Amino acid sequence: MRSCAHTNFKRIDETRTRLTEQERAERAAQLQKTLQLLVHACSCNNPQCGSNSCRKVRQLFQHAVQCQLRVTGGCQLCKKMWCLLNLHAKGCTTTDCPVPRCRELRDLKRRQAARQDKARRMAYQQMLRTQAGGGGYGE
Repeated sequence: MRSCAHTNFKRIDETRTRLTEQERAERAAQLQKTLQLLVHACSCNNPQCGSNSCRKVRQLFQHAVQCQLRVTGGCQLCKKMWCLLNLHAKGCTTTDCPVPRCRELRDLKRRQAARQDKARRMAYQQMLRTQAGGGGYGE
């Protein structure tokens, strides 16, 4: 059974690499539209908004508030929402962004990056100390 899962992952990876540049551009454009819709739905105060997509995004947020399973329980709708929120936060530069948890997610990403940078610097310094401590090549 494990080889079956491995095969499925391999097929997905092969499919990703077979995308044409046009398909990649179309996906990127669709993602941009979706992220713009997210911002619209989060800032839209019109209960009678004519956009079906706005209503769907609002319903997705409502679901997330009420969901008992959540992401950790395997809820696919919650996973979609968190994916959208993370994608949005990754590129957002607005200080007063209307998207829920945007600032929190940006701060989290910034702290994670800082920890990774610190760990990288420490590993590099350790490598330099090891080389300077007599682990040279001419000995």
